[in-house]
Amino acid sequence: MSLTGKWKGYYEYGYGYGLEQFGKKVVIALQLTDDDGSVSGTCEEEKSSIAVDLVSNIQGFYEDRVLSFVKTYPKLPILNEQNEIVYNEGTQEVEHVGEITDDSEKLFGKWTIYNQFIGEDDRAYEYATEGIWFLERMEE
Repeated sequence: MSLTGKWKGYYEYGYGYGLEQFGKKVVIALQLTDDDGSVSGTCEEEKSSIAVDLVSNIQGFYEDRVLSFVKTYPKLPILNEQNEIVYNEGTQEVEHVGEITDDSEKLFGKWTIYNQFIGEDDRAYEYATEGIWFLERMEE
């Protein structure tokens, strides 16, 4: 089994997002390289009002039919008060976990972003936002 190649699919906004984003899909395309179970590559999102207009990097691994990878944006995408994506300094990591189908032609799972903020009591708090993702191998 090898995951090297082009993949196309989507991610969907889920828990932790307002109704303006919840359930909305963003079309994505990945180029992956599989080095004996270690996976790396890039991800691009089709332009839309809810897509992040940055090329992100993929790093991860799989064992048997379980896949785990982190997608890292080179800037920090933030939803502003007008529900527009703006970019701040820093990076954003999106953790992905999922499954590889028996024929190795489809990948699917859940993604999670862990966020922190400082409360009015000056204590650090963490919360998560999440959604689902699906990819299908493209013919070369």
